[in-house]
Amino acid sequence: MLCQTKNSLIFLILILLSGCSVQNKQITILFNKTFTLESFEPTNIHYIHEYDFVSSLFSTLFVSDSSGDIVGGIAQNYSWNDNKLRVTLRENLKTSQGDLITSDDVVASIKRTLRLGNTAHGSLDKYMSEGAPIESVVQKLDRLSIQFSFEKENNEVLSVLANPEWSIIPSRSLKHSLWKVDFSNTTGAYYVEKELTDGYVLKVNKRHYRHHNKLASTIILKSIGHNEKEVFKSLEAGAIDVLPISYGINGLNILKNFSTNDNYNIHTTQSIQLHYIQYTKKGLREISQDRRLKLGSLFRDIYSRDSEGREEVRLANAFFSVFGMSTIAPKLEKQVLNQYKEQNHNSETGKGLIIQARSEDVRDKYITLFSSFLPDAKYHVPAEIKNDVISNVSIGNIDSGFDDDIALLSYCESIGLFDGIVTSSGEWLNKYTRSNKQKRKLMFDELHRKMLTSPSVVPLRTLPYVALSKRPWIINQTSLTASMPFWSIEHE
Repeated sequence: MLCQTKNSLIFLILILLSGCSVQNKQITILFNKTFTLESFEPTNIHYIHEYDFVSSLFSTLFVSDSSGDIVGGIAQNYSWNDNKLRVTLRENLKTSQGDLITSDDVVASIKRTLRLGNTAHGSLDKYMSEGAPIESVVQKLDRLSIQFSFEKENNEVLSVLANPEWSIIPSRSLKHSLWKVDFSNTTGAYYVEKELTDGYVLKVNKRHYRHHNKLASTIILKSIGHNEKEVFKSLEAGAIDVLPISYGINGLNILKNFSTNDNYNIHTTQSIQLHYIQYTKKGLREISQDRRLKLGSLFRDIYSRDSEGREEVRLANAFFSVFGMSTIAPKLEKQVLNQYKEQNHNSETGKGLIIQARSEDVRDKYITLFSSFLPDAKYHVPAEIKNDVISNVSIGNIDSGFDDDIALLSYCESIGLFDGIVTSSGEWLNKYTRSNKQKRKLMFDELHRKMLTSPSVVPLRTLPYVALSKRPWIINQTSLTASMPFWSIEHE
């Protein structure tokens, strides 16, 4: 009996020591540093690395679980009474600096986001009564309870509130200015300790409800450029611990170089990454439908050749079919296939094309891929993600692993994917949001048909996203999304 007790104590001590060693562990994660804290606005998210950054530093009322269901985040529970949504917060939640998180923080954050009005993944104003003032949307009931007022009961608002643009920012973090955020006092699993020239130093928030001993105590977010050989060399040298999806390194090359290496854990999503070509507003004006079809046929052939022998890659015939709102009708799919098969693109040189790529590294990849087929094309990297007035063709890839159609459609609208297809994309989305399920289906199918047959977009291929972590670190995240908050990285 004494021996058993002694062994149990030794076992307990080993567990405690193991837990402590993890919490003293520092890891380095590759990160695209495209902003400074002084200029960054957490309600204005367009890129995956911004999404992950905000999701790691701030918490939302609701979250999507591993099955895609919406559950409470900092909200303990909720209930509807007619068109009123009552939300009660968890007890004793604290910020990284120890402030209690109360309904005052929630009301201030929601009103601030509504006033800024630049959320890319869904907005509450589309669920409000027409003409309702912002002040009437959300109000404090007591220290831990808030009430929202909408046009009618609709659980879609929970999905909207689960997006990081609707994160709860501590009131004290906005004390000096409503428009500038203090990233050292946060409601999330991590906070910023220091900004570096090439990244950030994050510290774990031990007061957060997601905190456990398998999380790293310190995270170094670091940018080292996008040369794949140099990135892989840094990983093998131990200078980098995690290569996340958001860094943009080709997932197929990650699999090729590391899938048989036992020193690494590979995280692979489902085939939710869609590559596509879009004709911008300028392109729809300047490029005839006949030439758009010929170019679409050429782009599809280029991607088909590039994908040969890669079992993870599937050629795409639809833009939205990967996310489940509407499976493309067989008749439309056949029409899309035939409209490209019938084209002869042998004489196409790319003359007059200005192809938009969203970053220098993406541009360089596609110059190599396209140059022999389109020797006369020019390339352009815009300052903003939304299509500008210079390019007439845009290279894109999108995470179609959204939890609901509103979030994906809102994001597509925000980056200009419906330009030239509907008269006013904002009005279309507002009407869609307020319509019943049957009407939505009709609107959605018509939008999709126009995008594919005009064509304003050319679907190319779908493939998984891939991330890499060096053992003993593992990425504990669902395969249904490209998002990878830093709290999803755990010690094995």
